Amino acid sequence: MEIMVSLQWAGAVDAQEHRVAIEAEPGTAGSRLAREICSFLGTEAELTVENVDVRSLRFAEPPLLDGAAITLHPSAPAPPTSHHTASTQSAADQHMPSPRLRVVAGVACGTELVIMRGSQWLESVAGVPALAAHPATSDSTEIVMDHAEVRIMPGPVPLREGDRLRCEDSWLQLIMPSDDTSTRRRVSWPTASANDDSPARIITVHRASGQGPRMGLVMGLLPLVLGVVITVVTGMWFFMLFSAVGAIVAVVSWSVGRAVRTRERARLTAALARDLSRCREAAPSAADLVDRLQKLDSGASMARPGHSTMPGPHERWVRLGEAGRVATVQLGDGPSAAPASHRLAPVLLDMSRVPHLELTLPSRHRADVINSLALQLLTGPGALQQLILDPVVGWSPPPFPALRVVEVQHHRSVTGPALEVYSARSATAIPSAEGRVRIVISVAGDRTEGDSSGAVLSWGAAATLACDVEEAVPGLDASTGSNRLELSVDAVSSAVFGRSMQQWSRAQAAIPSLRHAAGLPSSLGSEPVLPEPSKIPEQWAANARLPSLVAAIGVSHHGVESLALGDEHPHLLIAGTTGCGKSEVLRTLVATLACRYPPERLEFLLVDFKGGAALAPLTGLPQRSTLLTDLAAADVQRALEFLRSELRRRERLLAQHGLSDFHQLLHTTPDTEPLVFRELVVVVDEVKMLVDAFSSAGDELAKIATVGRSLGIHLVLATQRPQGAIPADVRANVTQSMCLRVRTEQDSADVIGTSLAAGISSTTPGRAFIDTGQGKPVEVQTAILTGCSTPPVDEVRIRLPETAPSARLPRGAGQAHTVDSGVLRVVADIAAAHRCLVGPEVECSDNTNGSSRDNPIARPVPAPLPETAVPRASSGDEVDLGPAENSAEHWTGRAAWRPLEDGTLFLIGQPMHTSRALLSVAEQLIRARSRPDSCSGRAPALYVMTATPALQDPARRWSDLGWVHGTAAAYDAADVKSLLDSLSDGSQRYLSHSSDGRGDPPEPAVLLVEDWDRCCALLRSGPWAHLEDDLLALASAGTQNGVAMIVSGDRSLAVGRASSAGRTRVYFPAEQTPEALLQWPRLPAVKPLPLRGVLQGASAERCSPAPAHRSPGAHTVIQFPEPSGIVVHDDKLLPGKVPGEPMSTGRGPSVLPPMSDNVSASAPDTIIWPRYRPLPERWSGPEGRVPGLLVGLGTGHVPMSTPWTPGSTLLVVGPSRSGRSTFLDSVEESLGTRTVLRCHPTSAEDLERKFSGAATGTTLLIDDADSLGAQVIQRLGSLWQSGGGMCGAGEPKDLRLIVTMRLSDGLPGLFPPLMQWRHVADTLLLRPRKTFDGELFGASLAGMPVGGPPGRGYWIHRGVADLVQTPQRDG
Repeated sequence: MEIMVSLQWAGAVDAQEHRVAIEAEPGTAGSRLAREICSFLGTEAELTVENVDVRSLRFAEPPLLDGAAITLHPSAPAPPTSHHTASTQSAADQHMPSPRLRVVAGVACGTELVIMRGSQWLESVAGVPALAAHPATSDSTEIVMDHAEVRIMPGPVPLREGDRLRCEDSWLQLIMPSDDTSTRRRVSWPTASANDDSPARIITVHRASGQGPRMGLVMGLLPLVLGVVITVVTGMWFFMLFSAVGAIVAVVSWSVGRAVRTRERARLTAALARDLSRCREAAPSAADLVDRLQKLDSGASMARPGHSTMPGPHERWVRLGEAGRVATVQLGDGPSAAPASHRLAPVLLDMSRVPHLELTLPSRHRADVINSLALQLLTGPGALQQLILDPVVGWSPPPFPALRVVEVQHHRSVTGPALEVYSARSATAIPSAEGRVRIVISVAGDRTEGDSSGAVLSWGAAATLACDVEEAVPGLDASTGSNRLELSVDAVSSAVFGRSMQQWSRAQAAIPSLRHAAGLPSSLGSEPVLPEPSKIPEQWAANARLPSLVAAIGVSHHGVESLALGDEHPHLLIAGTTGCGKSEVLRTLVATLACRYPPERLEFLLVDFKGGAALAPLTGLPQRSTLLTDLAAADVQRALEFLRSELRRRERLLAQHGLSDFHQLLHTTPDTEPLVFRELVVVVDEVKMLVDAFSSAGDELAKIATVGRSLGIHLVLATQRPQGAIPADVRANVTQSMCLRVRTEQDSADVIGTSLAAGISSTTPGRAFIDTGQGKPVEVQTAILTGCSTPPVDEVRIRLPETAPSARLPRGAGQAHTVDSGVLRVVADIAAAHRCLVGPEVECSDNTNGSSRDNPIARPVPAPLPETAVPRASSGDEVDLGPAENSAEHWTGRAAWRPLEDGTLFLIGQPMHTSRALLSVAEQLIRARSRPDSCSGRAPALYVMTATPALQDPARRWSDLGWVHGTAAAYDAADVKSLLDSLSDGSQRYLSHSSDGRGDPPEPAVLLVEDWDRCCALLRSGPWAHLEDDLLALASAGTQNGVAMIVSGDRSLAVGRASSAGRTRVYFPAEQTPEALLQWPRLPAVKPLPLRGVLQGASAERCSPAPAHRSPGAHTVIQFPEPSGIVVHDDKLLPGKVPGEPMSTGRGPSVLPPMSDNVSASAPDTIIWPRYRPLPERWSGPEGRVPGLLVGLGTGHVPMSTPWTPGSTLLVVGPSRSGRSTFLDSVEESLGTRTVLRCHPTSAEDLERKFSGAATGTTLLIDDADSLGAQVIQRLGSLWQSGGGMCGAGEPKDLRLIVTMRLSDGLPGLFPPLMQWRHVADTLLLRPRKTFDGELFGASLAGMPVGGPPGRGYWIHRGVADLVQTPQRDG
């Protein structure tokens, strides 16, 4: 939500009112708004709305609503004392060449007092040390500075650098000015302590043994005493010699003992000094931190911080103050060990060992003590970057960008390490979390409940620290009852704390190693590794020709960490268990590379063997990318073959340009010209699954790993454990690796050479170690793209109304808050940057899968072939076989079959697929032949031979419309023979025309044969088996006679007699059985999709980048075009079906090619190839009348008739259901009932009456004459003389006779007149059963078809038999 407010300084006269827009979530705490406004203005101020403190309000709640007026009140400085001449040093005084007193312990730590020339008095003002010009009390200490030195009066006592003074509860240290700035050039920060250097570890000083010196002293004193006694008793001074020897021994023994004790004291002193040093290293004082931050802010450099190599959690020490306490040093060991003590030593607390630190402090010291603790926890190498604050405690830090402050009610939105400052009530309600540091403030007497294991710092008459946790506080031992300690508490004023935090913020912005100083965050978004969207084009321009690919991957203790893919490290291995963040690392790596390098330089091949969900969003990048998953095994096998040929292709291109590797190509190619090939990054997620699933994958990866560096191909391989998963040849060439969390130390050592990765916590996904072979592995927290999808819930944005509505740059899709994943947002940003540079048209064309023959910058793994294809228009010289790819030669484009060059084309597969492919070819040839605007002189003439209704009905319709030159059905051998005869006649003309050599070469003919297996079965079942040999000879002859064949079939074409006749073949493996595939040649990996085939032969040999690289016997995968057509029904052309819909297989409507406006109604005729149309199975007769007697429709589709003169006789003979009676019906209809007498006489007298009663010109129709009585037949033979009419029955009349008889072997005996009529009468022989049936009527049917549909027969006239289809009335 966004509201507009006005800002105005309080008390300003005629001050300008500034309007700003604030965007935040409704209900955001006012304290958050106040901090953001102060940060936006760059100054501290108190904010009120209608005299109400903004910190007590909520955003979008009264009175903090749209249009509210916010009044700014300057923060009041500390009231000055009238007699002070020197006070807390300002920022301008920090670099003055004057001595200073810095408060190093106690109240007001970090405060610096400038010593001016002359006398001044050090005293305490409200508990804070200050320098005054005049003493206010008798306890003031006079300090005098002249040109020589600084002295303390009276005395005078000179002060030297580092001397300390005490002022009530504070200790001050003298800092002398120095012209030498060498100590300020580098600021070192203590490293995280390991267990050996922990302040809690006891240092043991071994006692020196005093037994020897004591025995020597005793042995020396004994002779001395004895010598003196004997001398006194005897008076003989000779015995004094023994006394001298004893004295010497005693002196020597005493000297040796004294030296041993001196060395013991020296060791103890060194141990105590070491103890103090490690305390200072583990927890620097607030004064030391303030000094380091001042130096960093003044331009000093930062020494690179080290990081612990311990896999476990680090200790987190804070300094609470100073006290005289027991040291963590003991003299001797065992029960006789004696502890040593510090007169004054830091009091430390390990916050990682206690659940919380509870502060019970007076209100006047509470904020300063919290400032001291926060300064230690929020700065330095172990800095926490998140703060969860309870407003009840009455403390808040100054706003600065690196610190995220969240109020306690939103604590669930914080993940990872954080500082918690809670009241006792909040601490009781909220459980502790791992990695958090909790400080509990007792307000109004509240105390924490239910947990007595924490540390308590209380301040009454004196400050006391109590802690029962062992080793949490050095110097306290709860086991001995010593669990309390009085101390002088360190406190930092709000002014010093605020100034130091601002200095820390500026140091973080200037020094990259400090931006993620907190021992690596537990999670990391994409901001540190990805540029702003507006900067992506600049990155592309700057990095387009850089030699190596460098990608920021996350942050380490040294700052942003990057990985390089180049000459030194061409490949990368990533290992880690499930859930450790491997997929996130891969996404981040690909996205950062895409942000840094333009699409003209870089492309990706993504292999995701976890279903593709992890890497699928990255396919939207403008860098060309191909995604392969384990769900499509054929695509993966295809990609491996293309990668193999890609290596050869790149080698050829480099050789053509005279270059040795990709880097030379980068240097020699001008910036204005594109690279001949792009750098390829192959990203494989779960490489073990890839190698296990495809036996050839390991070999291909090994080849790429070996030669990929010089060819610009890089491998990024991710696996759970590389042992046994990655081939040895690949591991040998992978010189850098990243190891995320692994299960065992052996797995970690196998990847990075150490066991560090085995200790990564399962709660920090994305934590990894990177080993580049240069020193120790580097610990890294990798960035997560999904962590940048939405802003934090408590984010507040402030802008001026003149600026854009969002403080962030607009994202590529303009929907940064509507996408569900940060990955999609990053991809949209990169795509938008590319569109701004090249425009959407160029981007679209670049992403297409064009032919590699036309586009030299081809994809390493082209996009897969489409699942359906549409044919391209052709001129007839070639037939489009659809999109194609040849992985062996790295070629993509479209395949074509050329009739005159490629010979017979076999379509081998299941009939449901081959018939559709054949139909698609027919459509293309019909279009090419039928276009009136095309030069159809070279378009082939089309003939079709069908075997199933799926193509038979369309073929007949094409023939009726004139689109094809001839068609025949395999079950009608006569049609087949007639079709072959037409082709034979055309071949002779073709050869004759070709031999002349005059004019343009003649056009060829194409014969389509559907389902060779079924055709052969039909032809072999009758007397026409030789037609199979004729077809086979025609296919084997190729195009020598001008006829090219396209044959569909299955087993017979693969392994039968015809298998050797096909020079070009297309195999369709869809729905084939494994047994059938065994009989086929070895084919490349193909998806078993409809019309997906493998092309082999002459057409496939052309599918290569250049003629010089064509390989005989190559296989090309094609997607055959779908037959898209219209439905033909009842002589009407209706809108067709959707392309790709299955073709009709019944006898209903059939699919035909669409007829556009520029397609003629029929194909043009040719002088070479005759037309042939089979007789229809049913013919209703001509529209008009024909002269004579209509016999039927001839093979030329011309009605055939005979002159029906007086005395004409027609014998209609045929078996049952041959159409004899139907023919008589058609005669009655064509001649008219007045001139036709249809009868079936029952006696000779009845026959005579019919004949005598018939009018002149009547045609008598006698049906089933062979069934008449014998006398009737005898009388008919005597009455009627064929060709002469009636005889012996009165006057001759103008009559004609048609007699029908049932065909049988004994017909001459049943109807004797047949023998005298057969030579002079015409015969209509319907549906003959055998070839010798025509011999009875003086005609030979040898080589002619028999049978056929009803009404099909031969008209035998004068010994010549003509095939006809007799008319049949409708109904």
